[in-house]
Amino acid sequence: MTNDSATARGHGKLIVFGEHSVVYQRTAVACSLAGGVRANLSTMGSPSFHLQTINGALEVDERVRQAADRLFSTFQLDPKQLTIDVQVDIPLGVGLGSSAAMATAMAKAAADLKGLEGAAQRAAVDKAVSASEAVFHGTPSGIDQRAARGEGFFAFRSNGEGPRFQPLDVPSNTWLVARVAPASSTARMVQSVRRLRDGHPRLIEGLLDEFGAVADAGAEALADGDWPRVGELMNINQGLLSALGVSTEVLERACYAARDAGALGAKLTGAGGGGCIVALPDADNVEDVKQALEPLGDVYRHDLPGQSDNQR
Repeated sequence: MTNDSATARGHGKLIVFGEHSVVYQRTAVACSLAGGVRANLSTMGSPSFHLQTINGALEVDERVRQAADRLFSTFQLDPKQLTIDVQVDIPLGVGLGSSAAMATAMAKAAADLKGLEGAAQRAAVDKAVSASEAVFHGTPSGIDQRAARGEGFFAFRSNGEGPRFQPLDVPSNTWLVARVAPASSTARMVQSVRRLRDGHPRLIEGLLDEFGAVADAGAEALADGDWPRVGELMNINQGLLSALGVSTEVLERACYAARDAGALGAKLTGAGGGGCIVALPDADNVEDVKQALEPLGDVYRHDLPGQSDNQR
């Protein structure tokens, strides 16, 4: 072991287009958040595992410990012999990639402890994060893991031969994320869409094609900085998500509140059933949209790609 302690960061994610349809080999568009998770590992002092969130200290439950065991085994480390301090500055469990951000932060720090560099470090981190994410999501798409690296906007599609990522050069703009409902189970939402597709294959396949077309158009609009078009496509994407049955009354109400306050577009982000919406304000009405959403839940401002103040 080369180092006694190490600190590293993993980033959260925001899906702008393509929730659920990405499972069926259509395009999704996402972005890394500036906020995420910072992890410090040390071989000095008393072994412990502390998890601090934006809502205070959180008990490390059995599933987190299982994920950590799988992650650290990649580096031939025993978490019971480490001092682990994790600081999370994004909401947990609401579709913003917190588990991948946590895994990435801990894996990078573990790689530093072991003195890994370059390609060997990247390979070990990827393997460790995949093992950890499998505990939380079964077979994850890879979007969260990619975003956790902090690489800005990207388009993603799996064609059966593995994931394909396309970096997108997107002008910086202000986005608002509002946590308006408790989290729902991603697995349950994915299963509900699968049942709907199994029951109406021709209709749902057609709907999924529309998702893909919206995401492809959205990637182009983002790269062009055509914000009115991005907003229109977000609204269309929300209508498609509603048709899949993953939106809720609370999520719809928040989307309409944002639009009524002048947002160019608003939609749920993540698996749905609860959690967060993302809104794209016009440059002149960021505060108006933020104030319209605040009665419904915690609102976070993100300047993407780039830095985020992560303030409520």
